[in-house]
Order: sequence, then C-alpha cells, then structure tokens
Amino acid sequence: MNRVVALTSLTADILQRLDGSKLVGVPGSQLLANNPDFRNKVKVTEGRAQPNLERVLSLRPDLVIGAKGFHDQVAVRLQRSGISTELVDVDSWTALEQVTRDLASKVGANPEPLLSQYRALSLPKPSQSPSVIVIVSRQPILSPNRNSWAGAMLERFHLRNLAADIQGKAPVEGYITLSPERLLQLNPDTLIVVEFGENVLAQLQNQSFWRNLKAVQQNKVYQMDYYGLVNPGSIDSIVKASQKLQEIVSGR
Repeated sequence: MNRVVALTSLTADILQRLDGSKLVGVPGSQLLANNPDFRNKVKVTEGRAQPNLERVLSLRPDLVIGAKGFHDQVAVRLQRSGISTELVDVDSWTALEQVTRDLASKVGANPEPLLSQYRALSLPKPSQSPSVIVIVSRQPILSPNRNSWAGAMLERFHLRNLAADIQGKAPVEGYITLSPERLLQLNPDTLIVVEFGENVLAQLQNQSFWRNLKAVQQNKVYQMDYYGLVNPGSIDSIVKASQKLQEIVSGR
C-alpha cells in the first residue's frame, strides 16, 4: 500500500511513525493539529464529523482505515467506489499491538520500534494495588469495566478497577452506570475523574454524597484527560496517560 488515508488520530499517528510517506490523508484532530509531522497532510474530517468523501476519493487511496462502529457507513460507501477499507477497534493493549502489526505489514514497515515503546509502558506489580473507580461523566455516572481501553489501562498499571466485572446497560459499550449509592458502597481508595470540557469534577463536588467518599476525604482524587485513558487518541496521549497512572500507583 502506497497511499493510505487514516480517519482516526491513533491510526494516523501509528502510520506516520511506521512510514509517513504512505500516509496521504488524516483526520482534523486537535491531537494532530500542532504536530509538524502532519502539517502537509490533507485533512479529510473536521472534529467528530464524518469524513468528506469527495476529498478522500481525490487522494486516490489504496486503503482507508477507520474506526469500527463510527465509520461503518462511510466504509460501505467507499467500498462501492472501489476503495479498500479496514475498520479497527482498539480496546486493549493486545488490539493496539495487532493494529500496529497489521498496518506495518500493509505499508511494508518494521513494527518493532513501536511495539518496544508499548512494552516499555508498564510497571512491575506492586505489593499493594489501590482500588479505583474512573468517572467519565456525571449524568449518568459512567465508569469503565474491563471491556474498554480505560479498563485495559487500569489493568496494565495494576490499579484494581472495582467496576471491572460489573455488567450493565450503559449507553456506551465497555462502560456501566453507577448510582451515588453504589459508588458509596464500592468506596474506592482512589477516584479518577476524566475531563473533556464538561467540568465533571466541579459537578461532582456539588453533590452531597461526594464528600462521604473515602478517596475524597483522603485527597486521592485525580483528574485525567479523555485522550489516552478513555480514547487512546495518539501514541503521545497513551504515554502521557501511562505516566499519570504510574504516579497514581506510586502515590506521587
């Protein structure tokens, strides 16, 4: 493959690191906007909008890589135009490694430098692992179980996710809803609140139940970015989230 369009920031970043000469189209993501490596790439999307198909077709790609679930309809339309497509779902470290290997195979690159970088993002298992609940929204209180990228990140860094094995009917796959009463019942050592421009922590701090949580009383509440923890986003985002989780595990 010599001309590849990536519709997600993560696959664009992986392809750029494997062989940037093969990457001809990228998403208009804030994660790539300030990276000079992507300055001369054609943007085929804006924000979370679906891609501009005319722009994608004008690039004459051999392959278009999208996200499973989000780009399904786009993939069908591209396939009708004779364009090969592949949809990926990175919800675990195993999936991240497999996507990297697959993309490397398609563009004839060596995946080992990237895979080595992934392997370096780990910790020896500590003698004690704090329990944790991650909160990604207030209404409802959404928390990742083990079937999510966030769940995989917690497991990677030996944080005991108290929601790991809880199943439910949350609107997002891999996530469950928690009532304030259930959150008090779980009462984790540590709380991680994900911020994505909605001031979730400030909303929680206004709730009467919040001050009764052990993590709040012991000042073990941390804020983390959406990218890296909930959505892998890019390699740099994953590295940044990994460093933050290492700090939390070590109590810094």
